[in-house]
Amino acid sequence: MQNFAMMRRIPRMTVQRRLVLEVLRREGRPLSAKEIHRSIRQRLPKVSLETVYRTLNLFVAQGMAAAIYIPGGSTRYVHVAGGSSRPYFVCLRCGALEPLPRELAPSAGVLTSFREKGMEVTGYSYVVYGICRRCRGGEEG
Repeated sequence: MQNFAMMRRIPRMTVQRRLVLEVLRREGRPLSAKEIHRSIRQRLPKVSLETVYRTLNLFVAQGMAAAIYIPGGSTRYVHVAGGSSRPYFVCLRCGALEPLPRELAPSAGVLTSFREKGMEVTGYSYVVYGICRRCRGGEEG
């Protein structure tokens, strides 16, 4: 798979941006902006939550991170490696996130078909919404 982030202009890597990226890479799981902010403040106490949000929005726009929208909850952010994010299941009741197998993500052929139609793909996020087993009372199916 091509690295779509590299096709776009990489933003200047300030100390704050580098720390946000380090936290996303190190944790390897979806995080809220507040979780990222808490982690960064250990090394850079004066960084604002607003700076973290601006950085995350920039990274999403550049294809360096993906935003996972949780209805009724806070958005989670995850590092994008190789221009794509792994797919996730989001429970609409409790907001639980469950990573799905990478094979469920769109294939390189699907993404190439967009380019053939004149569209520029800069990245993607694949999220499935539903009700988790725990919220369904453990019922099967």
